Amino acid sequence: MDTSKEYIKMCEKAREIQELWFRENGNFVFWKATNSIKIITDTFNTDDLKIFIWLPRQDQLQDMVIEKWKKGIKEGNSYRGYPISFIEDFNQFIRCQIAQKYNCVNWSMEQLWLAFVMENLYNKTWNGEGWIK
Repeated sequence: MDTSKEYIKMCEKAREIQELWFRENGNFVFWKATNSIKIITDTFNTDDLKIFIWLPRQDQLQDMVIEKWKKGIKEGNSYRGYPISFIEDFNQFIRCQIAQKYNCVNWSMEQLWLAFVMENLYNKTWNGEGWIK
């Protein structure tokens, strides 16, 4: 799980992603008050979600994209097979677009998937400081 400063910054600036977060055991968060990473458990108080930055795991980021594909299939869109279609699209994204748009040689899988989610769901790219259209 990526807990780097860069990933925290990317997650914090991804307001659309932060709005999706709800309290769930096992979620990773950056706790601003203590400048530390925490894992949500039953005993962890998260009443004020604004003091945390949710750090989605790779599987959670993938689920966001899968939901788009499921919705498209239900609406009769001509998506290719599921779930292989989003893996192929992720591969295409990595091979073609990522090299042109990002300096991501050392990015984690979470950073790559977050960039993929932000581009596919919100048409935004990371410029090193924030997500832009």
